[in-house]
Amino acid sequence: LSILVIFSCLLIGTKVAYFGILLTLILSLFYYLFYIKKKWKNILVILIVLISTILVGNNSSFIGNIKNRVEKYEEYQETGTNIKDGNNDIVVKEDDSAVTIVVLSYRDKLLKKTYDIYKTRSFGEKVFGIGFSNRESINNPKIEKLVEMDFFDVLFHGGIALVILYAIPFLMVGICFIKFFIKNKFNIHLTGWMSGYLIILGLGISTFSGHVFSSPSVLIYYTLI
Repeated sequence: LSILVIFSCLLIGTKVAYFGILLTLILSLFYYLFYIKKKWKNILVILIVLISTILVGNNSSFIGNIKNRVEKYEEYQETGTNIKDGNNDIVVKEDDSAVTIVVLSYRDKLLKKTYDIYKTRSFGEKVFGIGFSNRESINNPKIEKLVEMDFFDVLFHGGIALVILYAIPFLMVGICFIKFFIKNKFNIHLTGWMSGYLIILGLGISTFSGHVFSSPSVLIYYTLI
């Protein structure tokens, strides 16, 4: 079953699904090595799955995309001129770094453009959001696109009020987890640790990849992880 899940995530073709699985396998391996000793069958299975994932993932399409972005960045470093794609859009320029290009996949560019629109809006639109409609008062087609960084998508398009509504359940769950960990003096079984890890992983994915809270129907790969 694990092999089928990993194969499905690799077919999705995103680095988030791949590295999410790698991190999950590595943490599981450390747990069995240092907390649950003499479970050599489990350790062996995790090692086999981990090595297989690395080998198969190395030939996946998203690895090619990452290499392509790194090559474009290196080209900019050599030439010092802005790099454009097939649509004549600038994809690498002076204030870019290898980290933002690989990790954010140019999301920072759309983030800045959407923020520039948001900061000029009225107080009411900042509280309740500017929506997705490219109306006359905005006159910018970029507003119709998601930044794909959930916190900012919720803030820009749903406003401060929606951010507060989204934050309430997370605060409640966080408080419950803290109480649970303190009550058990951090002597938690694998299920408890993995539950906390999955919440953190979900927040991380929502921050750097999006489609967790603003478009939950796309969140298939997170469920598979």
